[in-house]
Amino acid sequence: NPQLRESLKMTDDLSGVLVKRVEKTTPAAKFLRKGDIVTHFDGVALSNSGTVPYLTGERILFHYLVSLKFVGDRCKLNILRDGSPLEIEFELKQSTAPLLVPVHEQRRQPEYFTVAGLVFVVLSEPYLRSEYGEKWDFEAPVKLLDKLMYGYKKTPKSQVVVLSQVLNAEV
Repeated sequence: NPQLRESLKMTDDLSGVLVKRVEKTTPAAKFLRKGDIVTHFDGVALSNSGTVPYLTGERILFHYLVSLKFVGDRCKLNILRDGSPLEIEFELKQSTAPLLVPVHEQRRQPEYFTVAGLVFVVLSEPYLRSEYGEKWDFEAPVKLLDKLMYGYKKTPKSQVVVLSQVLNAEV
């Protein structure tokens, strides 16, 4: 979109992905801002569609490069902020914030509770992704997204539980 590129002060030869949001609990929150353009990840250029070269002549989403990293690894980003190029390097750290809705599932299998044909599950980002698809952050109900984005535990065992399914049975 030429108008968007102009408003972001991107030259014609530059490509990258727009940062739509930054999770407050990630190490990147200290360095990235909403509106930044990530142009390179560890020296690999990102296309406007968020893909990077893979194997011979193929392309894959840049999340693949991120998935190769572990806690403690260093990460280098080249970004464009307000028209100015920046290089950011940081160490990946484990998030320690007590999020009410987990971003990653720690259990091997999701927990659920069934009573009288009603199936309840703990709300998590993987659950939202499975229920609402790749655009879950636009499609899921606002109240659930609010808990995900801004909810913190008041007690160590606090959880958001949602009605996931109603099992049909004849009475």
